[in-house]
Amino acid sequence: MTVSFGRLSFAIDVADSATPAQRYSAWAQALGVSETETLQSLDTDDGSFAVTLGASPYNAGSTIAMFASEGGFAPYKNAPANTVNVAYPLATVNRMYGFTTRPDALVTFHPDTDCRSLGVLFQRAGAVSIFKGRIRNLNTETYRLDFALRVNASGWELVVQPLDLVQPVKLFGNNSLVEVYSLDVAVGESKAFTFAPTDIVPAPLQTVTRSLVYVNSAGAMPAYGGTTSRSIRVGRKDHLTGVLGQGIGRVRGNTFDYSVPNNKPYSCRVRLIRETDGLQMRELWSGADGGYDFTYVDELQSYTVLAQYLNHGKRAVLADGLTLANGGVELMP
Repeated sequence: MTVSFGRLSFAIDVADSATPAQRYSAWAQALGVSETETLQSLDTDDGSFAVTLGASPYNAGSTIAMFASEGGFAPYKNAPANTVNVAYPLATVNRMYGFTTRPDALVTFHPDTDCRSLGVLFQRAGAVSIFKGRIRNLNTETYRLDFALRVNASGWELVVQPLDLVQPVKLFGNNSLVEVYSLDVAVGESKAFTFAPTDIVPAPLQTVTRSLVYVNSAGAMPAYGGTTSRSIRVGRKDHLTGVLGQGIGRVRGNTFDYSVPNNKPYSCRVRLIRETDGLQMRELWSGADGGYDFTYVDELQSYTVLAQYLNHGKRAVLADGLTLANGGVELMP
């Protein structure tokens, strides 16, 4: 199957597999690397680690990726600007931590409890990187899931084997970390998930030519034939306040109300603010699922999204520094 979001499309394939330990052993032997040593310690609780891959699975992508100790992996299209560890508010995963700079896509293999990573190994050779380990309950040998992961320039393959409970493998996308794919794996089964990303090339917008007539300083019209023509992209643009790009940007995401144990979608007023001068560019109400979508904005600007609670029941929440470079601004399809 194929799922698409933002600037990426993923071909996803699932097949029966040998166990994660068997797959990792075969990979290590093929690469000529140790089956028992690791290049980096990746065992912890509520943490995330920056790892350097042999090659990015994204076209012209960064070789920096994130491994999450709760059971998560995310390569980066652009190198993350901030790798400080923070909690991720995933609506369908009860606990996950990652970098402050959110990834373009995040795959999770998280048992539904407070987990930790254990015995994780990481090796690479040439353009190939491999991982192996276990995700389990923080304090007990329950909620156990063994995994192996192989990453190269064409994508990544995740092999999982739940040992005592059915466990889901999920894919989240679009920086706001919206779930776009999920499949449960039965106890004792060993499944291989292949994720092959490709870039979505924006379709060219229709171009029209319009004649613009200018008035000179004396208030007189130019001589006949003195009109000027220019090309204008068809779409919603903010000409009166100035644009840097083509007006083909998009800022979208979801609003949630903090609650225990899981955050809940929350419909509220959402405002899009241009950071260069603080001008409010758009305003709307997020939907019942918390989703909002500002379309045809200047793709070369930096934005802040401000979400306000109804009747100011709680303090407003904002996300700032949203740009095309960090994925906060997307290109319209």
